[in-house]
Amino acid sequence: MTSFSYPPGDANPHPSDSKLCVSSLGRLAVTVLVSIGLFLSGCSTMHGVAVPQQSGERIALQVGEGVHIQTKSGQSLSFKVIQIEPDTLVGKNIRVSFRDIDNIQVRRTGKVSKGEVIVVVVTVALVAGLVVLLSHGAIGFPAGPP
Repeated sequence: MTSFSYPPGDANPHPSDSKLCVSSLGRLAVTVLVSIGLFLSGCSTMHGVAVPQQSGERIALQVGEGVHIQTKSGQSLSFKVIQIEPDTLVGKNIRVSFRDIDNIQVRRTGKVSKGEVIVVVVTVALVAGLVVLLSHGAIGFPAGPP
């Protein structure tokens, strides 16, 4: 382990900084864990979907997806798709013909693979181990320039 000390007569301007501050490490660990939690929960974002121009043309939606529709008359509608008919989207107590739709946005959640979960778990374990080592003084860093 390399250590650094100030020459005689030079005062360390931050004596508590002789090793990384444990509270800073705690904040870093919390930030990393919150970021990982958000990553694993998946992000829900809106994506534009092409409106079918001809009867029978397939739309890139699935039953169960949440949509936000802007009609040609300027009406804004949001609902969960419960059925897709050849020329109409159907939600609970609502039917919207494709010919009346100006814009469709679909709410999609990103999927997380097993490999990504494994990488995240290993990263969390490594960060936690590093925090423990640093907080117990097993690893030290000099506070100032050499």
